[in-house]
Amino acid sequence: MDRSEAEELASDDIILRYGLAELISSGYQEDEPVEEAAEKRIRELKSAIRAYVEPRNYSEDASGTASVVTDPSSETGLEVVGNGYHVRSHVLNTDLNGQHTVLTALKNGKPKDSDSGKLLQRYYPHASKLSIGNKNAANVKAAEAARKLAFITTLTPQKPSRIVDPEEDARGALLPSLPLEDLVQFIDVFREAPGPGLRWHMRGGKPRLNERDGNFASSPPTWAFSTVGLLAAVSDWSEEAEYDLQARELIGKLSRSRLFLVGESDITPRSFDEAPHLETLASEAGKLVRNAWRAADQLTGEDPFYFRLHRFLSQFDWHSLRQFLSVRVTYPPQFEPFLTGFFLQDMDPDVIAAAKAAGKHANSCCYYAARENDSYKSKETYLDELEGIITSADSGPELLARLSTQVGRLPKGDFPESAEPFFDALNAGEIDLKRAKNVLRSYLRIGTTFDNSSNDNGNNDNSNDDSSNGDGGSGSPSDVSEDDAQFTYQD
Repeated sequence: MDRSEAEELASDDIILRYGLAELISSGYQEDEPVEEAAEKRIRELKSAIRAYVEPRNYSEDASGTASVVTDPSSETGLEVVGNGYHVRSHVLNTDLNGQHTVLTALKNGKPKDSDSGKLLQRYYPHASKLSIGNKNAANVKAAEAARKLAFITTLTPQKPSRIVDPEEDARGALLPSLPLEDLVQFIDVFREAPGPGLRWHMRGGKPRLNERDGNFASSPPTWAFSTVGLLAAVSDWSEEAEYDLQARELIGKLSRSRLFLVGESDITPRSFDEAPHLETLASEAGKLVRNAWRAADQLTGEDPFYFRLHRFLSQFDWHSLRQFLSVRVTYPPQFEPFLTGFFLQDMDPDVIAAAKAAGKHANSCCYYAARENDSYKSKETYLDELEGIITSADSGPELLARLSTQVGRLPKGDFPESAEPFFDALNAGEIDLKRAKNVLRSYLRIGTTFDNSSNDNGNNDNSNDDSSNGDGGSGSPSDVSEDDAQFTYQD
């Protein structure tokens, strides 16, 4: 099968298309049959299946670099961590023992005769999903090229991967549904991007490969971020001069593509509608994603928060904003550009600047009140009281009167003059009451740089902390700047 035939074969299947793109990125020559080139690539990928850390008693702060297991098929039965063998996080099939496994298929470099013409789960993680209604999953038919391209996708480390469920050791990869040439570009950039390599650290008394949290630099804390997290990472990579241009080109393409989470037995769309606004916001996305844990750590369960945050960032509409605001937490300052960018789509910049001033001032008043009465009320309690006034008001004048009275009772309580344009517009009915409430609630929840709620609790692995870049909460907050204006765009 030549390249044009392989492209047609893979046109409607992200698994096959990604495998073909990986093959091309790895140096495939078009005069060679795809089946032969894919078989060579599969043999090369054998050394990317396992890593080895010598088993011995390490101190809890120990770390190091694992060694490559060049021929994992010779080590069958020794993949358990206790024996020093670790299955790499990008391998989407961890069944390495027995007669019908990945390693068995790799020993001879090609499927057994009895497997001929069949697309088995060892090559294609979710093959069984294609055979619903059939008697046997092994009856799924596929050309030899399809089997091998799927196998490349299953085995290659050149895809964004992580352990998605540590208890079950379940792994997953994010594959962007891009055209073939764009996928090749994505893999080229990914191949050169910084990452954890084979470094390991101790966790729970055992060596643990760093790549289990993501095999690429700036990996998001959870796959719930999907498109946003990947865009944030690519934006960070684009700061490296050697692939700045390619990475920046990818940001626009990724923001307009669907994203699939591929696991060991299924494949799931993990992005909402196309989100072209993320191309503009990508440069700030890294700061937000890296600091989102600061808000999530205030809750007992973080997944609903991450999911609602990703939904808002992806859909960028008022409905998703209201859902996000229903989770009451204090946001780190890195959230502000996204909120301001959203509001500037259809609201006056002067009004937004004034709302920002009002929200930040009220937040700082809650901080000072809690500091003076720390044995009586927490800052969060004061914030909840103000938010209750905002949400329960039936009119703009009522909101202004009640909020001004309550804030005035707090230390440093009178609103600054910079907040007046927002309250004037609210009092005159020039802005929609529901939208005004959501704007004010959003800025009220942005933490100040002197707020202890943004301190590291010691349980987070993200070391690149951007908290020092946030605006201070004391004094009169700055207006919306010229830089903020770049976040205006059309649907």
